[in-house]
Amino acid sequence: MPRDSKPRFLWQGLLIVLPSILLAAFGLYSLRQDSVLAEHEVRTTAESLARRWNDEVLPFILAPKPSVFETEASVAGADFNGDSFLESELREFPSIVISRTDSLVFPPPSDRWPTPQPAFDLPQGTQNLLQVAEKAFSEAQWTEAMHAFVQVVSAPETPPQTAALAKYRWALSLAQSGSNTLARSAFQQLINTPLSYRGESGIPLATLASLRILGLEPTPAQAISALDHAAFASLREPSPLTPAILQKLHEAAVGMRSASTPMLVQRLNQWNELWRHHELLRNLADPAVSWMQERPSEPALKWLTNSLTTPILLSAKIKGELRCAVWPMDLLVARLEDEQKARGWPSDCALVLSIAGQSVLDGDHPGPPLATLSQGTPKSGWIGSIHLANPAEFHARLLARSRRFGFVIGL
Repeated sequence: MPRDSKPRFLWQGLLIVLPSILLAAFGLYSLRQDSVLAEHEVRTTAESLARRWNDEVLPFILAPKPSVFETEASVAGADFNGDSFLESELREFPSIVISRTDSLVFPPPSDRWPTPQPAFDLPQGTQNLLQVAEKAFSEAQWTEAMHAFVQVVSAPETPPQTAALAKYRWALSLAQSGSNTLARSAFQQLINTPLSYRGESGIPLATLASLRILGLEPTPAQAISALDHAAFASLREPSPLTPAILQKLHEAAVGMRSASTPMLVQRLNQWNELWRHHELLRNLADPAVSWMQERPSEPALKWLTNSLTTPILLSAKIKGELRCAVWPMDLLVARLEDEQKARGWPSDCALVLSIAGQSVLDGDHPGPPLATLSQGTPKSGWIGSIHLANPAEFHARLLARSRRFGFVIGL
């Protein structure tokens, strides 16, 4: 009996330890599979990203889009929101639009001087009222002028344009007589008038009224509304006077010396930035037209670099209406990076992208690509790849996790 106890004890010990050994082996195998699975997941994610960016994101970003100026009415309405308008316009750089006769449609040419509103044939009674009102106004007889202009505005046979001009004169008379609150209210009614309603200088009454409001101690909401309407009108129908009008708006905002002045100056800086965008588009119109006349195959992408401080990407829509998106390099990179953030780009993946033969997004990518994307030719389309953003860190993270689980299994 003593001889048999030792083997029996050995087998009993092995039976006790064997499950632990099997569990440890299974755990180590699972850790290996976990590492393989993690690598497979990041590769699958990269392939999904490549398809989405190749088929949806890049075509959408690079496609020429209409400016809000093209779809907006000829005048900013009462509910016009300058904040959202500017956010939309500055986020997507506007496109150049060319007519079938190769003339510039958008942005509108800025070399045309404003023309005064044409005179209308008025009934004799209205004509007489208007003459009385203008005479009283020129002689600084503000009360008489106000009464006469109100009669002109109220006369049923007065054309809308003449009525708007008379209302503007009436508001001026109110301001001159010291009735600032009433004058501000009257000018407020004019900032939504069509841009075709003009004063003697040819500047739209909406712009003139907005400038006047800023000098009549408006509330912050009234001030920002007046500034937005005036700036919108100046860019919607540009002329050689547009820079001077934007400067006048700046002077008026600074001259208010109120708590809202910094906000007004910041908003005006955004309008000036949009004006600079439009001026750049006008300067690029000729080379864009010359290139689009060649009818390149789509995706039609081309970089302009001669005598430019930053490379400019042209992206054309050739079929139907000629439309060309314009992307300065710095704005394009910022737009792509914003899109990555908005779509929750995974931190383990890095996008390397070249558009029309020019590197746009680059980074440290020592490992082979996880996925690739391309469209068109390298010189007129895009080509890119997705890599592990930091392979050493990724594998170190997997190794640390394996060691933690290995320690637990060992216990």
